[in-house]
Amino acid sequence: MLDFGCGAQKPLQAALGADDNLYDTCDNDPSATFTYASPEEIPEGVTYDIIAANQVFEHLTFEEGVHAAIALARHVAPGGIFQIGVPNPQHPTRQRCNPTHKTAWTYLNLCALLELGGLRVAHCARCNKWPGPRWYERPLVNMMSRVFRMDWCDTVYAVGTPGGPA
Repeated sequence: MLDFGCGAQKPLQAALGADDNLYDTCDNDPSATFTYASPEEIPEGVTYDIIAANQVFEHLTFEEGVHAAIALARHVAPGGIFQIGVPNPQHPTRQRCNPTHKTAWTYLNLCALLELGGLRVAHCARCNKWPGPRWYERPLVNMMSRVFRMDWCDTVYAVGTPGGPA
């Protein structure tokens, strides 16, 4: 697997318990050592069954994100997946709470990034790490969602597979 934008702590590796021999990294954080500093450094012909980009694309400009998605998509193995997850820009605070967030990607933007890379969008969803509002909060949340077009799920993601656009 390749973890793009993993950061020095490499939380995905820890969560999966992935052995270093099965886990490559791509990040330019100078505080740690990574397999590659950028997608351009990945050798031609090297492919991965899983490429994960969790909570990193929002830190890229639009142009950098398009470029990274296309470059990474070239390295998805046949039958493999490329997963991109970002803060939901329709959540009231999730995207705007971090000053290092440069681009607000919607789930449709993520699908377009995968398709630009020549991948077929296999799945796209919103998710939340916390349970939804309690029963007594629901009327207020429903009203705010409808009136202000807010979405309380904190993450959107898309998964692409080789085979071209669906």
